[in-house]
Amino acid sequence: MSNQNQVSQSSLQMQLTEIFAYLKSQKDDSQGKSQPGQQVINNLEFSVTALTFNTDPTKSSQLVVAGENKIQFYDVAFNQGSQLNSQNATKTYTYESLKDDTITAIHFPNTKKEKKNEKYPFFFGTKQGKFLCGMSLNQEQNENQVPHVELHQGQISCILQVQWQEELVLLTGGYDGLIKQFKVNFREGNENTFEINYFPFQNDGVLKHGSQEGVFWLSLSEIKENDQKQKQRLIASGYENNFYIWERNTNDFQWHFILKYKRNAFGSRVAYYGSDCIVWQLFQQNYVNILINLDTSVLNNKDVALNFKPENIRKVQLNEKQNDNSIERYDNDKFPLLYHKDKQIMVIKCGNRIYFLKCKSQLPSREGSQNIAQLFQAQRELSFNYYEQYIECSLDCTLGAISPKGDILVVYDSCKKELKYYRLFFL
Repeated sequence: MSNQNQVSQSSLQMQLTEIFAYLKSQKDDSQGKSQPGQQVINNLEFSVTALTFNTDPTKSSQLVVAGENKIQFYDVAFNQGSQLNSQNATKTYTYESLKDDTITAIHFPNTKKEKKNEKYPFFFGTKQGKFLCGMSLNQEQNENQVPHVELHQGQISCILQVQWQEELVLLTGGYDGLIKQFKVNFREGNENTFEINYFPFQNDGVLKHGSQEGVFWLSLSEIKENDQKQKQRLIASGYENNFYIWERNTNDFQWHFILKYKRNAFGSRVAYYGSDCIVWQLFQQNYVNILINLDTSVLNNKDVALNFKPENIRKVQLNEKQNDNSIERYDNDKFPLLYHKDKQIMVIKCGNRIYFLKCKSQLPSREGSQNIAQLFQAQRELSFNYYEQYIECSLDCTLGAISPKGDILVVYDSCKKELKYYRLFFL
């Protein structure tokens, strides 16, 4: 009889465990995951090495995918059932001159278009350090149409645009340890050729920082509105344990080196959140550091790396605590930090989840809710949190891009070779 009681109790315990597990899974599904789910494109012709969205206002939902010596354009549109209308590329450019090379970075600048059908330039860099320009309305582009410049001696990792007057000024970072700034000029009468003028003119536009470490990440701060000083900052990070920061007046293109900080933990991913905060994602940790109030009293010393003080760091824990042996703990330090200016959110991937970071201290004022720059000026306490919604993804998702409107997120799974689209209704 006692044996039967033990069996009954054991069976009841198993049933209760299953019930609690089911209820927890239902709770996680309702509170966590992005609601409409994902749409997948798995008919890719190549391994993807760069992702971005077209910044042309008439093509704001056009995804641009690069890999090997090809660039493909996808017009992202959903029907009323949140299904993709098309899963096929609308255009494919093959660059025969890059058949022994690989595209590693791509950028669409913010430029003024005078006509709807005007050709729209975009720029891309390669593993061998070539810098090229394409035109988005050209139906065919080959090695005779697409000029290039030997810009870096090694992989080009990132391309950014610097807002300065009406000029098209770009920054590039490379594995050769160089950061270069230059103006792009298109030759009159020949739209398929361009030339670059380095800013500053000496040293081939190289921003000095006293090191030869490869540049993995570059990020520009937002420019504060209604700020008489009108300053902007640039941060760089590579494989060594340092961050490098420059500053410029927005009425000038000249960058001035101001800070070198020592990273006291592993992790090179770094990006500006607004104009004053820096998000630093640590390697295989379930939190990020928000860097604030960095000391500018010690300037222009490239040989001395400062240490972060406790008042410089705000630790923001992810929604879920992770066990040391949990699969979520494993990460690859590759997925970029994606900041959306208008939404004031940052997309952060950790392990097999994608989170959405938001500054929650936007207190109401007479003019409405305050932005992060106003909070700094008012010296108010900043509080960062994550949205309850998150997206589950593969550990192998190494690339991502958010649309100009902030309503679509696309990630690339390098193992399955799939593009995955998510509609962000909750933002």
